[in-house]
Amino acid sequence: MLDNLPDFDLEELVISYLQVKENYYVLSNSIAKKSTTIKIECEMLSRDVDSPRKAVVQVKGKKARELDALEFKQYVDEGYLVYLHAPKIINLDQIESVIRIDDSDLLSFYNNYKSILPASITQWENLFENSDD
Repeated sequence: MLDNLPDFDLEELVISYLQVKENYYVLSNSIAKKSTTIKIECEMLSRDVDSPRKAVVQVKGKKARELDALEFKQYVDEGYLVYLHAPKIINLDQIESVIRIDDSDLLSFYNNYKSILPASITQWENLFENSDD
């Protein structure tokens, strides 16, 4: 299913995952911010007042080129956690505070939380199931 989600819906799923599973909220004024040299989907802040964290996320679909974790060093240097989801991520072992979100994590999240996910994401499941008939 993940391979067939349009890029925008895949981004929405990853951002939903981070909000629910990692306890973040999205800074609405950061969505698709163009002022940075490295494109990110959005900036997020932790809801945990005892352990504040800030994070950014980048999502690439199945057809995208590889992501280089080292390209996000500026965010790490500024104290961000960087969450990446892409078919291929290189140099992940060369930098701290960059976290890969695997397909298995997203599928598990989807199956456990689909009742609260936007219809723009869940509609694709029904299309894929019906196409097998």
